[in-house]
Amino acid sequence: MTEKPGLTSRASGMMPSWLKRHWGATAATIAILTAGIGFVTDVQSLIFGGALSQAEASILAESVATRLESRSIARGGEYRQSTNLDDALGELAQTGNRQDRRALAALEDGRTEEGLDELEEETESLLRRDPEAAAIRFRQIAIIAQTVDNARAARLFGHALELDPQDLRAMDLLGELELNRGNADAAQILHERALDLARQNGEEAEESSALSGLGSVAWSNGDLDTADTYYARSLEISDMNGNLTRSARQLGNRGLIAQARGDNAAAEQYYSRALALMQSSGDVVGEALARNNLGNIARDRGEFEEAGDNYRLSLSALEAADRRAL
Repeated sequence: MTEKPGLTSRASGMMPSWLKRHWGATAATIAILTAGIGFVTDVQSLIFGGALSQAEASILAESVATRLESRSIARGGEYRQSTNLDDALGELAQTGNRQDRRALAALEDGRTEEGLDELEEETESLLRRDPEAAAIRFRQIAIIAQTVDNARAARLFGHALELDPQDLRAMDLLGELELNRGNADAAQILHERALDLARQNGEEAEESSALSGLGSVAWSNGDLDTADTYYARSLEISDMNGNLTRSARQLGNRGLIAQARGDNAAAEQYYSRALALMQSSGDVVGEALARNNLGNIARDRGEFEEAGDNYRLSLSALEAADRRAL
């Protein structure tokens, strides 16, 4: 569904990929990512060595995440531009548990199902001793499973929520997953529940995330006005909290809404503001997406040289990104 040479789709009835929180990679991008950007050549020594420092765990997590996402793309999947995977793998890398290390080795080596089985087995064992910790691990494994098996990821998010019904992160991620699987009603319920809990607990970051999720549901239902209202409120909260990345994302979302309405002038303003925030926060992948959307605007008004410049800058940013994510 990718528009040539852009990274987003505005086809009738389809939700633009930025609104889905990930994007369908172009052939050039697939080549960049599957070439091995960010891989750690001595990752096995990290996996089977002694206790890892936080920096070493971060390196290991990024290497394993890169391989998982690259394999997913090679199978026709999508690049997800999210720090959730890095965070989940980084936390597992620092447990010091041998079974977790074996699981990471399997994930890094392409034996994904074996790695996930190892992690689930260890979590089931932990469940008997520490249900709270098990809930967190089920969420972490679900995030990893999303790269290869959405059904398994949904089941694992479900386990996490059974153990901790107020896990707003799991609720939001499951809502996103359900929407991507075509279950808009289920996604709506999850995001509304997350929004209520976030407001009750005064957790503005999670409130902003839930509002964004509800905006995506509204967009998928063809309700642009409601979607824009949700994105505008999410943007307002993000701005108040100084969250540049989330603000930039909501500006991008509002730009896509404006573009879908045929208001390219407003869309260009949103994309330009998003680009400035992406650059300020050092979000290279986000910068590439914003430049791509600006290229689409220039192309639509017949300024093909400007469009080409933006597309080239977009791909150059991706090549330099070394697999940095939103």
